[in-house]
Amino acid sequence: MSDENVSKITSGFNRAFEVAKNLLGVSGIDVLCIDDHNQVIPETGMSGYTPNRNLIYLYVDSTMALEEDEVFYTLMHEFSHAMRYDGPGYGDTLFDSMVFEGLGVALEEQVSGGHGSFLSNFIRTKDNQELLDKVVSHFGDRQFDRFYWFIQESDDLPRWTGYRVGYYIVTEFMKKTNKKASDLVMEEFDTFRKFLDGLG
Repeated sequence: MSDENVSKITSGFNRAFEVAKNLLGVSGIDVLCIDDHNQVIPETGMSGYTPNRNLIYLYVDSTMALEEDEVFYTLMHEFSHAMRYDGPGYGDTLFDSMVFEGLGVALEEQVSGGHGSFLSNFIRTKDNQELLDKVVSHFGDRQFDRFYWFIQESDDLPRWTGYRVGYYIVTEFMKKTNKKASDLVMEEFDTFRKFLDGLG
């Protein structure tokens, strides 16, 4: 890996840790950086995965010129996940999973200084309400294909549907309550569901 990419990853991590420590009280989390081009978002050359409270995987494509800001946003997203494992965790249903990811994207946006991350900019579209209406009947599903719902673009769903719907629910809730994503990391899933039911 190039020295430039190593420097950007290091700087992005240092920024994310300091901000997450202040906003979320982050501590006791190991971050492993893995060079694997098969696991990344093609446009950014990175992605993250947080399996539990104490571990984050940061995947990068070392052949790309990485952006420090995207390292920062990706890790902030994953720190949100890690801390949530101290409370409601990942949840049990498709709805829970969507909110879990929506909170991560909303935190990326919160710390972006108004610019937004690649992901938050990509999924901020005008048709998210229509997309929510289309998939709401599946919110209670406890068995679902995560790749289908969250990653791939198909004949039925646009790319990153789960992120789009979750982000939309979280941001609408924030507008109504005047709260920030960092305030909601430990919010119960039922709170978001009751809010959504109240809009119907």
